[in-house]
Amino acid sequence: MAEYQNTTLLVTLPKPYLYILRKMAAEQTFNNPTKKVSAAGLGRKIICEYVDNLDPEIKAKFLSTITQTGGE
Repeated sequence: MAEYQNTTLLVTLPKPYLYILRKMAAEQTFNNPTKKVSAAGLGRKIICEYVDNLDPEIKAKFLSTITQTGGE
């Protein structure tokens, strides 16, 4: 997806998913200490990749709804 200004989104997850994201982030940081990885950053990456890979027709439908309501 194109570069956009980040905004805040509150997402609640079951604890096991949070623990998995934390462990993944810790492993990535351990493997490359110069790059700090967080569970939130991984969550953002997963969500963005999921949305980027949506069927183009579905994505277009959501984007048209956003522009009609004045959202960004």
